[in-house]
Amino acid sequence: MRQIKKYTLLFLFFSFSFGFANENLLDLNRATLEQIESLPIPKESAKEIYEYITYKKYLDSVYEIRYVSGMTQETFDELKDLVKVEPVEYENEYTKRLVELQWLVERYTEEDGSRQNDEYLELLLKPTKLKDARYSELNRLSGVSPIDAAAVIKHVDKGIRVRNVRDLRNIDGLSNFGYRNTRNFIDFNEEEDNKFHLSYRTTISNLPYFSGDDEASTDIIGSTNNLDRPHVLHKLRFSKGNMKSGVAYHRRAGEDAGFSDGPTVKWYHGFEKIGSKDYELRKLYFGNYHISWGQGLVMENTDSFSSRSTGLGFRKRTDGVIGDLSSTDEFAFRGMAFEGYIKDFRVLGFASLDKKDAVNDSKPGSNAWDGYFISDSRNDFPFYDDNGIIISDSLVVEKDQVKEFTYGGQIQYSFQPGMNLGLSFYESQYNKELTPRIENLIRTSELDRVETIDSEIKNRYASKDANTVFGENTSYRRIVGTDFQYVRGNYSFQGEVASLLDYRNTNSFEVDSTKALGFKDSPKAVVLSAYIQYDTFNFLALYRNYDRRFDNPYNRGFANYSGFKGTIAEDDFRVLNPNMLLLQENSYTPQSEEGMFFATRYQPSRRFVVSLNYDIWTRKPDFADNFRFVTNVEFRPTFNLRLRWRNKLQSRDGSNALSKNGFDNNENIFSARMFLSKRNQIELRYFISSIKFRSRPRLSNTTLTDNQGGGNSIFGNVGDNSEVLSFAINHNFSEKLKLKLWAGIYRGFFWAFEDTHFGVFDGNGIRYRALLTSAITPNISMRLHYIVDHQLEIRNHEARDFNAIAPEGASSTGPDYFGDRVDKSPENVFFLQFDYNF
Repeated sequence: MRQIKKYTLLFLFFSFSFGFANENLLDLNRATLEQIESLPIPKESAKEIYEYITYKKYLDSVYEIRYVSGMTQETFDELKDLVKVEPVEYENEYTKRLVELQWLVERYTEEDGSRQNDEYLELLLKPTKLKDARYSELNRLSGVSPIDAAAVIKHVDKGIRVRNVRDLRNIDGLSNFGYRNTRNFIDFNEEEDNKFHLSYRTTISNLPYFSGDDEASTDIIGSTNNLDRPHVLHKLRFSKGNMKSGVAYHRRAGEDAGFSDGPTVKWYHGFEKIGSKDYELRKLYFGNYHISWGQGLVMENTDSFSSRSTGLGFRKRTDGVIGDLSSTDEFAFRGMAFEGYIKDFRVLGFASLDKKDAVNDSKPGSNAWDGYFISDSRNDFPFYDDNGIIISDSLVVEKDQVKEFTYGGQIQYSFQPGMNLGLSFYESQYNKELTPRIENLIRTSELDRVETIDSEIKNRYASKDANTVFGENTSYRRIVGTDFQYVRGNYSFQGEVASLLDYRNTNSFEVDSTKALGFKDSPKAVVLSAYIQYDTFNFLALYRNYDRRFDNPYNRGFANYSGFKGTIAEDDFRVLNPNMLLLQENSYTPQSEEGMFFATRYQPSRRFVVSLNYDIWTRKPDFADNFRFVTNVEFRPTFNLRLRWRNKLQSRDGSNALSKNGFDNNENIFSARMFLSKRNQIELRYFISSIKFRSRPRLSNTTLTDNQGGGNSIFGNVGDNSEVLSFAINHNFSEKLKLKLWAGIYRGFFWAFEDTHFGVFDGNGIRYRALLTSAITPNISMRLHYIVDHQLEIRNHEARDFNAIAPEGASSTGPDYFGDRVDKSPENVFFLQFDYNF
């Protein structure tokens, strides 16, 4: 009995002592800088800990401070018994993840419509179990290289458990950059998640629709800004265990409201991870799905084009199958797709039957189509004559006019993680003859303006008289390809070769049976790249080459420009209908070109980072030589101050006999960003650019003599200078309420990301915008983005034919005159979004 009392008293004493001591320990998550500096550690280490907690994240445990920059084992040993970490309490693990990754969730919810953002958001909310992750699933993550993905999979395949981020960081061969971009998308818990998860999003907006290109230099992308019929989105996704489902209603600004009059309705239902690792049906989806592999030369079904999409760094593409609720409509697939594994073989297969918007052949009595058509608003467009008068009740541009049956797949053998070889193909069959003609796009009176660059339009693929599932007098398209990837140490090599099997006689649309499979003379495309990676340095070299006749509508491989860039299809006064401009402005496939691209990033110290991109290529249609050189420099004199300079030099040589649209561009962006307490920020930015165009005979008749009305060109040989000065502040009232304010004055042409909404602007004016984000509860969030753009008064400069009568009120009677001043009314744009995650 005495012994029991003795041990009880000792237990109470030590419990009280420990509790008392624990109460007097400093909680790092809630400590001030002065409190941390009072600890027996160097002041520099104290400052690093405080900045890590203030600007990056709260600590999960005392041991996490070992990963703070500059922390030594000796300093940690001195510190660990004097401090504690009290984490925030959450309702459950799912709610905890939403709160801790709120900044990343915001990043991927700021712009809907991006298939990649939609995929990353779903992975954030329900991450992949690391214990059974596949190489392709890690390699598709933004910022994760093939070297990083291979290192993680090899480590897991050895049977070594990865229990937390500390174990992940210690994986041999995983770079620090790859670690930071992997950790948020994987789940270390080995227990299966059979809970029910649901997410719902609704969005209403009149933001203009832009085709995102962060390096746009001269093009203002077409848009629809309609307050009466704004953009509307409803998206619902839910999952339980290995089952996933989703449905979305998406109506672009200006479209009719009825379900059959334009809006996109998409859905999917799928199952994942059925079977063992050696014999597994990894994914099976019905409804709408996205599928891609390799370098995107054979297959990537999306309505968007991304310049310089390398498939590495942040420019990643999905490798495999996922359910699709994105805004993609024209190249969406609806049917069935699967991804399965038989030991070291991966098999992808799909089949889709869907209707496509099309440009019909305007030839009287023709039951043919000219090609795909991606509009900002999926309404019908009438057909005009040369005088702008509707000449027929029939429509040259129509929605859902062509049935497309597409099937195909890929079989890939993996020798080891990061080392694989694949063969792929697909075939599309259509219920109409495919007979593209330049006469379907250009006014008859302008056909004599066709130049060498326009051969890109003329060389589009044509097909008829093929036996398909639709019967006789239809058309088809067949693509085959092979892709590979090889990772060894810090190096990786990857590439893809594709061919459009063209059976036609080169002088007609008819099939030539003497060509056998048609591979030898068929147009080809190739992308090859090599990548080297270290913690502070990486380097990429990429080669691409596309034949002019490689007309694959599902090609999203690397290129600087999309199709029809610089062609006659850019001139609104030469196309049959102004809406035809969307064929170029919303073009989806890369332009035919051959060139080399180099990219490198070097970080010699924590405070200094420099990255360089160099691209040199030849445009195939007119053999115009292009180059583009971009320098990015970031300097951090202190932890919370970042100074950045970005310079872009870009040029197209227009001096050869075939190229008529050369230019030189010099662009600079200077910015200073200050990080304040509670993750607040202020930023000052200055943008300046100049672009010099060469003369373009097609626009000015300079190919004619003076007696014919030609003479010196009034177009080109001038500098178009632009400037923007802006100020921004991000203020966090609390973790639940955040406000971003931006104001800028601009002159000329510029492009900008507005919280990942991409915009292209031209004119003189003042622009304001505000973004309010509110986490109403851990599961419900709201975003309100409001923009006011007030363009200053401008004076129109117009030109007219020689000897034409000057309009009334013109300032001169010469070949050009100045019109009245125009004071544009302020433009008000909004974006409102609600998200619910359970």
